[in-house]
Amino acid sequence: MADYMTYETELNEIVGEYLHANGYEATLCSLQTENEEKGLPPMEVVHHSGFFFNEKKDLLLSYSSGDWETFFSIWNTLIPNLSDSDTAVQQLEFYLQIHFAIFPLRTATEVEDGVGITMKRFKIYLATHGAELSHHPELLPFFALPSVQNPSSHPTFQKLFTNSWMCDLRTKLKTFLEKFEKCPSDEPRLLVLYQKTMKQNKRDSLVERGSLVSGTVHETQCRRYAQLLANYQTLLGITADLVDSLEGALRGRPVSPDFIEGICSRFMGPNYSGFDICRPSSAAECIRASIASMSLEKEPVDVPLDIKRLKEDLVGSEECQRVFLLQALRWRLLRAKFGQPRDSVLHEYIFHDLLDCNLEVSFMEGFLGSSSSRTQQATIRLFNSIAAQHLGQRYLARSPALLGAIVKIVKSEEDALIQEPALGVLQKLSMMRSIQSFLIGADTMHWLLDILHHIYADGESLSVYMQEVAASLFMNLCKCTAGKRACVDNARSVLRILTDLLSHDVPDVSDEYQSQIQELISMQAVLVI
Repeated sequence: MADYMTYETELNEIVGEYLHANGYEATLCSLQTENEEKGLPPMEVVHHSGFFFNEKKDLLLSYSSGDWETFFSIWNTLIPNLSDSDTAVQQLEFYLQIHFAIFPLRTATEVEDGVGITMKRFKIYLATHGAELSHHPELLPFFALPSVQNPSSHPTFQKLFTNSWMCDLRTKLKTFLEKFEKCPSDEPRLLVLYQKTMKQNKRDSLVERGSLVSGTVHETQCRRYAQLLANYQTLLGITADLVDSLEGALRGRPVSPDFIEGICSRFMGPNYSGFDICRPSSAAECIRASIASMSLEKEPVDVPLDIKRLKEDLVGSEECQRVFLLQALRWRLLRAKFGQPRDSVLHEYIFHDLLDCNLEVSFMEGFLGSSSSRTQQATIRLFNSIAAQHLGQRYLARSPALLGAIVKIVKSEEDALIQEPALGVLQKLSMMRSIQSFLIGADTMHWLLDILHHIYADGESLSVYMQEVAASLFMNLCKCTAGKRACVDNARSVLRILTDLLSHDVPDVSDEYQSQIQELISMQAVLVI
């Protein structure tokens, strides 16, 4: 929320720019009105060359007629903040201010009133921009213009009243506007950002598909490598035995038929059917024949899932079939080998958005809140298996709605077979800072304090898994500032629970979090209770 507030003004300007570019003027006026009501800085809507012609025409007309208000109203809209960084624009704007300041003296109509107003505006301009303009020596003499009684007769300012100076300044203005007309993008920034995002998404999609393909290739190569390594080790053993038998033969120790039988059996494996001792070279022929027909054993590769069809079956099937499907999805992930095979399965789930984590509403919310305990248990166990991997944690973190449903289960569920894996999901995700903030905002800290109090103070009997996971989740949430602040708000309960954690035999807590517990106990706000 804090990051959004930091960029709120710029975001509103981007939206306003898009509305103006597409002619939604009424909507833009409403946005500007609400922007002012919220006390935000005025929006600066950037115009683009697609609708620049009329503004350029109005600028030149205002210049010729001496209409200061209209000119700089359009100028500040078209060229927001450009004069703050561009020296040429600073000088041009300065001379334009001089032009409008002395314009009443040129026309000789209502001289006294007109000059008083225009010179006052020029004084205000010098007061606000004088610091930047003072770095240009050629502009310094004109700082005295408002103080001179009759500038048209003053030697320094006489050239300002010539027609050539006014025409030259108009030419510079026109040239600048023609150059500036080509500078802004023809497309609003919102559209540019959208196009970049779509291109990046397509690029990411291609990368993910490429990673899946490369993952399958790598998986096959790993299997072949494992088979080659096993054969290599077998050959090394056979070679060592053969060398020993040759050395023995040189010393006069004969080679027995049983030894040859054993070597052939180890070399050819189940394909070996024995050899005839009376037939010369029969063993060697069997080995050579086996080499010619030997091929690497191929393990079956998982067939890609039709995730769209699978989701339809999950939503429309009966409870029994739904539970089997959820269990099969979990087994497909868990029974894959660690490393690339398991990553490939998880990549497939994420790429096709199996849990609808990229949508605002996921069909999995209905499963988590189902009245059927079997559906709830199968769903939360699938979530727990996905959360066991870092990639799965990032995937689940995309859906606040699913996280909220899991928190609700943890707080309200009485069935340990459902509550424990749900708590395990939150504990696995709690290493992420965004999830820590979400859980603290969902008042999970108070629930954890209550459950830990029941465990250690009241002696409530809960499983070792529940104790360890609850304590681990509590310590993870205490790592962030909001978690420490929550500890301060419940200092008495926190101090009691921390001392109990140190005194009880909870291996994970005492090994991993002991230094953090000491840090929390040493907090001044916790000690002063």
